[in-house]
Amino acid sequence: MAKETELNLAVYMERLDTYIDTQSKLNETLCNRFEFFENELTELQDWKSRFYGAKSIVTLMGIMLVHGAAVIASLLAVSTIMKD
Repeated sequence: MAKETELNLAVYMERLDTYIDTQSKLNETLCNRFEFFENELTELQDWKSRFYGAKSIVTLMGIMLVHGAAVIASLLAVSTIMKD
């Protein structure tokens, strides 16, 4: 019976070592994937901020264009009124 217990303990320890090795590899793989996703997320956030910057610039240029058109129209109106 003692030999059988020792044999069962040896099998259990071997399986435990295999399980620990497998879990270590799994943890390493998961950490690598998380680092990859973190890098991808950082790049996406960078592109998002660039997109918002470009959108803001286009909006400001549109406002300046409308303002310029309004100023020119008012100058034309005043010059037309002054000629009469």
